[in-house]
Amino acid sequence: MTTRPMILVVEDQPLLLLHCRLAFEDAGYDVIQADDADTALEALSRYPGIRTVFTDIAMPGSLNGLDLAALIQARWPDISVLVTSGAVSPPLSTIPPGVRFLPKPYTVRQLIDALASPPPRAPAQAAGPVHDCTGSQPAAVTATAPVSLAGAPTRYP
Repeated sequence: MTTRPMILVVEDQPLLLLHCRLAFEDAGYDVIQADDADTALEALSRYPGIRTVFTDIAMPGSLNGLDLAALIQARWPDISVLVTSGAVSPPLSTIPPGVRFLPKPYTVRQLIDALASPPPRAPAQAAGPVHDCTGSQPAAVTATAPVSLAGAPTRYP
């Protein structure tokens, strides 16, 4: 018997939560649900088999999705985190290193592909920017540590 990968979905909109749960179950995942960051943290403590967290950024409660992602990486560094938002397009500098971002709207295929991609490498191992030769937009973006030259932050136009 094979073990299905376990994912925690954190979404405050019930229809989106249901949509994600069904998509992940169809793709072979066991799904744990939470409607805010506090419930998500309880689930992470209760279910040690969780390997991936998919969370919305804008949520009610004590933490937003970016804060939750940073906390997960600090407490559970082996858990992969994918954040999403349609209302907020965060600057890459606000996404914790190693966390992936998937903009809404997305298709089920883009969602599953973003999860199936290998976990991001640690910032110290990052090889540099990835260029897409097909002209299409990447399904997910991985943030890396801020870059600096001679101690001065690098600014992008």
